[in-house]
Amino acid sequence: MAILSKQFQFPRITRATLTRFSIYSSQPKIDVTFPRGVFCLAGANGLGKSTFLLAVNYALTGIVPEPGRSFTSVDEYFTYCKTFSSEFFSGRINDLDRDAAETSLELELGERHYSITRGMFEPESLRSFTIKANPGAKQSFVLDAADQSPSERNRLYMEHMSKDIGIKSFEQFVFLQHFVFTFDERRHLLFWDNKVAENAMYLAFGINSEEALRAEVLRREAEKADSLARNYNWDATQLRRKLEDLEEAVAGSEKDKSKDLDLKAKHQDLTLRLEDAEHKLETLEAKINDANVKIAEHSAQQVILKSEYEKEYSARLHSRFEVKRHPVIAVSLTQEKCEICGTHGDSAIKTIKAKVKDNNCPLCGTQIKASTGKQNIELLKELDGKLRICRQSLEEAILQQKRLTFDRAAAFKRYETDRSTLAAFEKENIRKLQKLALKLDEKDGVYTRIQGYRDQIDELLEKKNEQYAKRDHKRRELLLLQKSLLKSYSEAEERFVPGFKELAHSFLGLDIDMRLESAAKPGISILLQITGSARREMHQLSESQRFFIDIALRMALLEQMCAPENGGCLLIDTPEGSLDIAYEKRAGDMFFKFIRKGFSLVMTSNINTSKLLLSLAEQCGIQQMTLCRMTSWTDLSEVQIKEEKLFQQAYHGIEAALKKGANN
Repeated sequence: MAILSKQFQFPRITRATLTRFSIYSSQPKIDVTFPRGVFCLAGANGLGKSTFLLAVNYALTGIVPEPGRSFTSVDEYFTYCKTFSSEFFSGRINDLDRDAAETSLELELGERHYSITRGMFEPESLRSFTIKANPGAKQSFVLDAADQSPSERNRLYMEHMSKDIGIKSFEQFVFLQHFVFTFDERRHLLFWDNKVAENAMYLAFGINSEEALRAEVLRREAEKADSLARNYNWDATQLRRKLEDLEEAVAGSEKDKSKDLDLKAKHQDLTLRLEDAEHKLETLEAKINDANVKIAEHSAQQVILKSEYEKEYSARLHSRFEVKRHPVIAVSLTQEKCEICGTHGDSAIKTIKAKVKDNNCPLCGTQIKASTGKQNIELLKELDGKLRICRQSLEEAILQQKRLTFDRAAAFKRYETDRSTLAAFEKENIRKLQKLALKLDEKDGVYTRIQGYRDQIDELLEKKNEQYAKRDHKRRELLLLQKSLLKSYSEAEERFVPGFKELAHSFLGLDIDMRLESAAKPGISILLQITGSARREMHQLSESQRFFIDIALRMALLEQMCAPENGGCLLIDTPEGSLDIAYEKRAGDMFFKFIRKGFSLVMTSNINTSKLLLSLAEQCGIQQMTLCRMTSWTDLSEVQIKEEKLFQQAYHGIEAALKKGANN
């Protein structure tokens, strides 16, 4: 069998533009280019490094991974994550920026240049989509979907991406991008998730992507048949118990039984739909209440601030008045005669001057407060700034309340529809059951019902056997594909495994190996061995060992599937968090071995004194590594501002290592 090595070409992201991300408050528009080699986005905790990678992957695939969701199949993962993706960025983008927020990507895919823009709350639409042939391409090609609807642009994008990658479906590309080419906050490990690993291995070593898809379909059909068989067996057991205990049963043909099962399933589905609609309605009402509380709080705060501002403004006007400038006092001092009583002479004038000098009223002797001057102005400026922020927060809360109220109206309409549908179904279903029970009691009698139980048990067992036979048939087909995969892997093993071992050994420093295992029940798993000992459980390795060995596997799989010039790139989120000082430099060595082969790496990192970045920078130099500072993207915390000089020292250290690497 001929092995299709490096059968795919994957998109290489060359530029990303993030617009109106509220989390990046200091830069409404972020424009980043990705040269070949290493691109490292470095910044402090909480600045949005993970959000940046998620936004890039979301623009590329239209999907954000839902944490905690177990992987069942490629298609189900793509379908179920859409709802989660549509609201994922709500906490990172406020309502004022919601409509304008978007991510644009430029991609190199073979001889073509893709440009896409996706709204952050529009997973199934594209705001723009074009394809152009790269300079020097063998064939000219231009596609501009400006005249298409947003959903049609997205459909065309998925279609062309799948075709140009050389893969059967866009869902398969999404799977690879999220589970193989991205190591993110989920820390989802291939070595210890057999379903994910099996799908990845079929795509990397199978005959082609169609066979990989066929294997997944066969697995799902076999699992479904197995589940149905067990359900039929359980039903038969329940009937058998009733027959033995009560010596009576409900008669009915398999057709009636099937209808009853269908009715039960439909009733359960309608009930779940109503519960979901009710939950969504309750959630929206809670959010509206929260928004109303915010509006009340900001309104009250605005009234208080306005009152304080008017008070301070009035005080400033009053404090600027000087006693000696009062007309009566000014004339008395000029004419040296008291304008109140008409007294002439030095004694009267001296008395007035003394009181003016002491800042006392010449008439009543009250002490007059001195002008606050500049302090009063600064306080007015501070109050004005607080008023401006308060007004903006109030405007955002009102906008959020309006949007939630609109969403609640739609949710209430859906709730009413689902409630009416369920009520009508239950009414109809109850009548049917009552008629069926009455008919049996009148016609059949107890002995007929007992025989009906026995017949039905036989029928259930027959259906169970049919489903088991179907399951075994699908498993045999799957075993044939599994054998093809194992054969393909065996033929590629001499090239693939040494590549993995080289990467993993450069980090771990121990003798490491891996092999594919198959079971009697169809399925593929990857067995990891360290110093000749199998590590089948995650707890048999430390966290850092698990993470970086899994990253090494991803690197080797990418190298197996495509050549470096065909766009191979990994996205890795803050990998240094699990490392101790002994392994920091070795992790940098592993990353350098990967990019030295011509592949690219987009990573984020906490800015610190970690040897990972320093080692990588020294080996790559500025020709193969770009450092992007993100501390200017948003506001730092009070602690981070006080210690900002430490960030600068760390940045300077990495930049010095880059220069040193360039000179080596």
